[in-house]
Amino acid sequence: ELMAEYYRRIDHAYKKFTTENTIGFNSDRGEIYIKYGPPNDINRKFPKNGATTEIWTYPDRIFVFKATTGFGDFKLISNQSK
Repeated sequence: ELMAEYYRRIDHAYKKFTTENTIGFNSDRGEIYIKYGPPNDINRKFPKNGATTEIWTYPDRIFVFKATTGFGDFKLISNQSK
C-alpha cells in the first residue's frame, strides 16, 4: 500500500511538474509532492512586476515556490513550520 502511494506520487509529479528543463520528480515541487503528498491548499500569486509564486499549505508546514523561467519552472524559496 505504501509503495503504491509512493509510485502514484512519482507519476503525478512526472505528469504535473515536468518542464522543458526538468523532469517533474526532480523538480522542487515534485520532490515536495512525493515526500508530503498533495497539499491541503495551493495559492498562486501573480504580481504585476515580478515572478509568480505558489504557496503550498500542509497541516504543519508551508512551502513557497517562485517561478524562475515563465515556463513552469519553480524553485523552493521558503520552507516554514506552522
